[in-house]
Amino acid sequence: MSVLALAVPVVAAQDEGVVVGRPSLELSAPANRLTTGETTLDVYLSNAGDLDRGGPEQFERRVRTARNVQLQVATDRLEGPLARALTVETGRVPAGIVPPGVAGPFTLSLFVADSLPPGTYDLPIEVTYEYTLMVRYSQTDAPVYVDGERRVVQTVPVVLPALPRVEVAASDQSLSAGSVSGYRFDVTNVGTAVATDVVLTFRTDNASVFFGSTDGHHGAVEAFVRRLEPNETVELALTTAVAFSTAPGTYHVGVTARYRTPTGREAVDRSAVGVVVTAFGGGAHWPLAGNVTELTTRVQRGPE
Repeated sequence: MSVLALAVPVVAAQDEGVVVGRPSLELSAPANRLTTGETTLDVYLSNAGDLDRGGPEQFERRVRTARNVQLQVATDRLEGPLARALTVETGRVPAGIVPPGVAGPFTLSLFVADSLPPGTYDLPIEVTYEYTLMVRYSQTDAPVYVDGERRVVQTVPVVLPALPRVEVAASDQSLSAGSVSGYRFDVTNVGTAVATDVVLTFRTDNASVFFGSTDGHHGAVEAFVRRLEPNETVELALTTAVAFSTAPGTYHVGVTARYRTPTGREAVDRSAVGVVVTAFGGGAHWPLAGNVTELTTRVQRGPE
């Protein structure tokens, strides 16, 4: 019996070659709504990782990975109203090593001036990173890495929505020690959208100035405003009493405004105002019945 031997070729693993590729980074900001004043923006980096010529897995991963990644707002690329209204409070934000996939969030701290109109704006962000362009490998020699650096500027859309914002200021009148008077407060919507169902809570943090009469005083009272348009001011007069023993000076009143935005969301703003107290007999005396008067006047203020 004869046996026929067949020669089967064995394909050896590639023992040398070149791997070529690069990271492919994209910025995104899923929660991109800003507010005026101090605000933050969380950005994410996605890395698709391009591969032009493949090879061993560890070298493919190296050429597709960004290293020493850093982010910062490109302030020299800001345009229009955003350039005038935005202050960037963070410098370079380190993101470290970004392999293929998604990394983040990375937080940018910003200050948005009240002068910025509501709208959608492009925020330019500079991304710098190091990477390996090419790896030459063999079984006999150590790998040879060709490294490089890259700087790109991408924009992410950010939105400043039209929102109300309620501020409260005290009038320029003063109260005298021992008096019970109608003290006036100006309630203004300094935002860019209507506020509805505004509930204002006025609270004192001392026993010298309080709301109501000297016989039945309260540390806190509430007032209600049905609707407050942008730039509209409503004047409220609260029955405010001052103890006889109160020394002249300015006394703190904290105000909390709770209201609904045009989307139905509940919002809260807080203000701090000072009530000026003079010596006995030196201030206004306008006694009022009850703790809070009805709304007294409406003043429509035009844009500044």
